[in-house]
Amino acid sequence: MQMSCKKVMTFSSITVIYFTPYPRNFCMKIRAITHKTNTSLVSDCYAGDGYVKRNHGSLPDIDSDFSAVRRDEVKAYLERRYNKDGLQRVFSAGTFTTEKIKSVIKDVARTHKISQATTNYLTAILDDNMTWTDLMKMASTDKRMRDFIQKYPDVFEEILPIMGQARSAGIHASALIITPEYVKGERVECFDLLPIRKMGDLLVSEISGNDIDAIGILKNDVLGIKELTRLSDTLNLVESEYGVKYNILEIASKYLNDEKVFKIIREGNTQGVFQMGGEGITKFIKRLAPDNINDLIASVALFRPGPLDSGAADNYVRAKRGEYEPTYLWGTYEILKDTFAQMVYQEQISRVAQKVGGLSLGDGVNLVKALSKKKLEKVRKFQAKFFAGAKQNGCPKEAADQIWSNVEDAAKYSFNACIAGHEYLWGRHKEKGAGTRINIGDMWRTKNDYEWAKANNRLGLRNKYRKFGYGTCWSLNEDEKLVINRIVDIRYQGVRPVYRITLANGSTIDVTDNHKHPTLDGQKRTDELIPGEDFMYIRVGWIKEDTTYRFTDKGKLNNPRYHSNDNVEAHSINAQKGHQGFMTRDSNYTKLEYYKQHLKKDHCEKCGKHLKRLEIHHINGDHSDVGENYSNIQTLCPSCHKKAHYEMGRVKMGRKGLGTAVVQVVSVEYLCDTAVYDVEMEHPYHTFLTGKGVVTCNSHATAYGLTAYVGAWLKTYYPTAFYTVVLRDQDEDKMAVLMNEIKTVGGTELEKPNINISGENFTADFKNNKIYWSLSRIKQLGPKAVKYIVQERNLYGEFYDLEDFIKRIFKSKFKNFDDEGTAETRERCPVTARSVRNLIFAGAFDACENVGSVLERYGLLEKAATLLGFKLTEKDIPEEMRDKHYWWSRQQITVSGHGTIDYRRIYDNMEKPKSVSANKYIEFSDLSNMFYEVRKGVICAAICSVTDKSYKDKRTGETKHFGKIELQQNTETNILTIWDDWDIWKKELKKAEGRMIVAVVNVKWSDYDEKNTLQIGRSSFLKLI
Repeated sequence: MQMSCKKVMTFSSITVIYFTPYPRNFCMKIRAITHKTNTSLVSDCYAGDGYVKRNHGSLPDIDSDFSAVRRDEVKAYLERRYNKDGLQRVFSAGTFTTEKIKSVIKDVARTHKISQATTNYLTAILDDNMTWTDLMKMASTDKRMRDFIQKYPDVFEEILPIMGQARSAGIHASALIITPEYVKGERVECFDLLPIRKMGDLLVSEISGNDIDAIGILKNDVLGIKELTRLSDTLNLVESEYGVKYNILEIASKYLNDEKVFKIIREGNTQGVFQMGGEGITKFIKRLAPDNINDLIASVALFRPGPLDSGAADNYVRAKRGEYEPTYLWGTYEILKDTFAQMVYQEQISRVAQKVGGLSLGDGVNLVKALSKKKLEKVRKFQAKFFAGAKQNGCPKEAADQIWSNVEDAAKYSFNACIAGHEYLWGRHKEKGAGTRINIGDMWRTKNDYEWAKANNRLGLRNKYRKFGYGTCWSLNEDEKLVINRIVDIRYQGVRPVYRITLANGSTIDVTDNHKHPTLDGQKRTDELIPGEDFMYIRVGWIKEDTTYRFTDKGKLNNPRYHSNDNVEAHSINAQKGHQGFMTRDSNYTKLEYYKQHLKKDHCEKCGKHLKRLEIHHINGDHSDVGENYSNIQTLCPSCHKKAHYEMGRVKMGRKGLGTAVVQVVSVEYLCDTAVYDVEMEHPYHTFLTGKGVVTCNSHATAYGLTAYVGAWLKTYYPTAFYTVVLRDQDEDKMAVLMNEIKTVGGTELEKPNINISGENFTADFKNNKIYWSLSRIKQLGPKAVKYIVQERNLYGEFYDLEDFIKRIFKSKFKNFDDEGTAETRERCPVTARSVRNLIFAGAFDACENVGSVLERYGLLEKAATLLGFKLTEKDIPEEMRDKHYWWSRQQITVSGHGTIDYRRIYDNMEKPKSVSANKYIEFSDLSNMFYEVRKGVICAAICSVTDKSYKDKRTGETKHFGKIELQQNTETNILTIWDDWDIWKKELKKAEGRMIVAVVNVKWSDYDEKNTLQIGRSSFLKLI
């Protein structure tokens, strides 16, 4: 079967290349991708005759990526194009689920009339992915299993031949098959080439995707990629607003090596760029400093565990910077000269095997596959041929040995590390949702395959995945605890050999041979694990701690993690003559009991609510201190009590951390060839917890340099359109980084929300290059409320002022009661008084009310309170804060996520010693400059988080503590480290999240953070505001 590039189609500016199949021997030869009549070279990926089916060649993997929302249209187009003249040539590849041990035992036991209760009791202790060997091992140690086998031996004789057989058939999530019209000159039907079944109205192959290559038919993976949706939306905005029409292929051919684009990438402004927005790869790109498309493509190929661990990535960077002289082994210069002697791509491995070892390029392709899949017999065959060919070609023996070693290493890391699709992720509420759990493969299918989701009744979950992502899982942090972390993405990576790792506690994990795992000796690949020697991490769960408060020193002392021992009283026997062994003593304990019985309020002292359930709160967090005249305790409702604890340092669910333990690796065995997936977790904790409680490393998927370049090009020349789309999809915790980049790159400005311009998404003013904040990002303003406001504005025009807004939105409150109105006006208004307050705090009415200063928003709140009938309490707006500009700016940031605080103004207006004033004021935006001259200065910033750290003193062996404080000046962040004085400030700072800090600091450059960081010396000035 021969294949030639035949058809180029464009779907919504996303250009797609289709290959039309022809008869006879298969050969794919792509020399260049060009756009229309333009013949400029995009990328030369010519592989000679390597992908020829004859002579033991191999069919290529063709992955076509499309905008996620238009994949179904692409499939429909293919069907229209090739299903002609009564021929059905386009259909989906099939998949098969096999008989698992639990279902087999249940089915066979049913035929033997064994009670369902007995069967369920047995299968409850089994794992669905257990093999026959696993079952026999369990029988040797588990009495329940052994007794069942001895009582029902026929059942276990009958289940063996059934295990692994096909149980049900399905449809592959992305693979499409296009059969040739002619074979050997004769017209053929698809039924002549492979078995096909009908599922509903669809034709599906009876051969799974990985078997299709064996019979010489091409499998096309048609994938929906959300990043391409973003590019498509950006290109549509450019066309509608600027009148210029581009598509991806045109940009990648006409405007490829633009210095302005590479300047933005080199500076690390990669937010929103395909696969380059992560913190790790951004740092790597800044080191690499790419100045051409080859560097960009190489950067995303090198930023993976294999090249990073082997040193290939570092060698490439150092060679490019002129710090390292690359060594080209015999015969490899022409092949590796563009990558500084590093084997980066699989094609290079094949060509080296051909040039040095005399293998055909087809053999080189198969060599890579054999090495990656650990097929030792094939590897030995190719190894013998390689050394024989190298000798014949005149390659010295030492050079041939080194080249073969490099080929083996490169073949290992040229493939992604993946986990089997039948594995589960341990989510936030695994126990509660045990009955509805979904494995990794089905999670991916649910999101990416509409037909599969519909057939399996998962359309609701599909909508949730597409809107909010895959949710959360547990990751291992630096303290060896499991914390909640976001799943960035799951990516299908084909069918690969999978190995089962079994641990001493019986837990297992099924992964590829190059997948990495955290161990006691650092990260190790599956094929590097040594049974009996290596230890992996598992989940233990919540570790019960002693939280009891003790008022005296009798017995145990208080756990200092929860309670101070400062006010614990000395225990004494309360014996006194004439008191029969008892005496009254006015202790903190008796005071607390008296308060509970006689002084406890019947309402919450913060919100004023009268509830049946009220709790006692210790204001300073010290449970041993009732305070003078009970000043340290108050009565709160559960909600206010919880908020008070958060202000004192309580962390949200999943942030405190679950306990872990290390368990010995017992065995690593080949399991089967099955579908595998990349699971990507959010920075900085690139690990995840499987459904069986085993911790493993984040997978790393291959990125696409050309697509990344197109995104960077659009950012450079059309920043308003680009950032409008990227802001729409940005997570809240990453918004500050993106906002900072918008300010750095320039070309557009980010404005606060405007009630007459802002909408459900971010709204762009292309004439003035401004982007207005989304109303949906304002707290207490849900989708229905935003839609209601926008609909009113579209129907009846802009709002004149705040009063006009309130009277139009709250129609039923202000309408004439004689007028019953229409059904539309009688509809319940989803906008609340709290929504209006937050709109005022966010600055949404500043423009229509001509507000010149944030302090004027208090007058707007008074007007709204009068019109809507709510009260402004001292708690809502403290009187001493009404004339503080920074307080109003902080409220704006709190309710909307957008705003700026003039920290320099706060610092200038505060009272401070002359010794502090003598220091230079430091702006965080200046700290990215390596040559920043200030080594000591003063800062003013907001406290984001406070972390207690420890280390072991190498001289004394003593464990010492220090503090790391994450600080923020608007969109800029930095880390402040406190060493010697940490014990002095620890207690107060842990309760200070959200407050501001002024401190005299030392400035020190950090190679790891690639910016200047801050440290506080002994007895330095520090003040909380």
